[in-house]
Amino acid sequence: MVSQNDEAALQAALNDDDIAIAPLVGRDMASVERALILKTLAACDGNRTAAARILGLTPRTIRNKLRAWCDRPASGSDTGLDAGPATY
Repeated sequence: MVSQNDEAALQAALNDDDIAIAPLVGRDMASVERALILKTLAACDGNRTAAARILGLTPRTIRNKLRAWCDRPASGSDTGLDAGPATY
């Protein structure tokens, strides 16, 4: 059950012009993480080091996640991205 304070915080976040949180509500963390990493990689033209720096991760972490996602595609969740083939 969502408390009134939680409901108010959620509504405030959804109304915040600085962040687009509405598309994230209702998605599991794994799909949100995947979408964020893939979009950041796309914005960095596939440069894992630059994307890692932006996200506060190591390039190795991004590499490992990409490998895991190639072995196990997103289960029923569409990231809305056309990431194309992964390169290592």
